[in-house]
Amino acid sequence: RREESTAGELIRLADTLGLRARTDLLPDLSLVSEWTYSNMHDPFVGYDQTTLQWRESLLARPWRNLNLTGSLVYSNYDSTGVVTITNRTVAELGGTWNPTPATSLTAFWNWNLDNLNSSLSQRYTFTWAPGRKLSFGVSYRDIQTADTRSTSSASGSANYRLNRWLTFWTSAAQTTTEQAALESLETLSVRFGLNAIF
Repeated sequence: RREESTAGELIRLADTLGLRARTDLLPDLSLVSEWTYSNMHDPFVGYDQTTLQWRESLLARPWRNLNLTGSLVYSNYDSTGVVTITNRTVAELGGTWNPTPATSLTAFWNWNLDNLNSSLSQRYTFTWAPGRKLSFGVSYRDIQTADTRSTSSASGSANYRLNRWLTFWTSAAQTTTEQAALESLETLSVRFGLNAIF
């Protein structure tokens, strides 16, 4: 249970109950079943929602340097106070391949279908650590929705550990958003900074 209040007045109350079971079908193949019940009460905005979620996941490791995952999730929502999603089905598939100890390639796909909309998203990431102090990463992500809206982004990052306390990092990303009957919007961002650990 989680309670949030201000000045002694309750503004949000959430109860969650979950069950999880794992079955090893083969030495490198497992089935994970999860069931979750949650109830949220928000008197501040007059909102209540009860959620039931069921997830089945397969975890596989066909080779030492390859991990695969696949999930099917069904969620049912019972809400009052606002009009919202009533049911959602999600299918996920992902994998991580480490061709060498210094490189990693990850791919992830997500299909989302609910009573209001549907979408397909995909994400690809490559990382390379040529040394103990230096690492690089590039990624690409694309989201397509049934209402003809699409968003794609490409990004790159680099990290350099100056010493045991300081790490310099930098990243750049370009995002393109397109929607029917509207002009596309492109955004470019560059960030850099220092992380300190004491």
